[in-house]
Amino acid sequence: MRAPLPLPSDPADVEFWVPPFGTVGRGADLLGRMPGLRVVQLLSAGADAWAGRVPAGVRLCDGRGVHDASTSEWVLTATLAALRRFPAFARAPSSAASGSPTRPRRTS
Repeated sequence: MRAPLPLPSDPADVEFWVPPFGTVGRGADLLGRMPGLRVVQLLSAGADAWAGRVPAGVRLCDGRGVHDASTSEWVLTATLAALRRFPAFARAPSSAASGSPTRPRRTS
């Protein structure tokens, strides 16, 4: 049996709830303890796992588009890091005599 989700306050007082990511089963169990609930806002783009679990009259909102900007920034940063060999730089010793892992290799 999984441990119940920690609650910062009385669930009966909740009107707008953002369940922790990846807690469909345990999170859905709490819905019956939230009689004043009006909105469930998910952090993920898909809401299929929650469909049918949310009580009638409660609006279910997915997180479609919420992560677009941060994902784009991460992809750009990861691409630049790979092109500049940042992982090699991070693993290299901090000695100037060891050479510069950030210098691009010459291809010709």
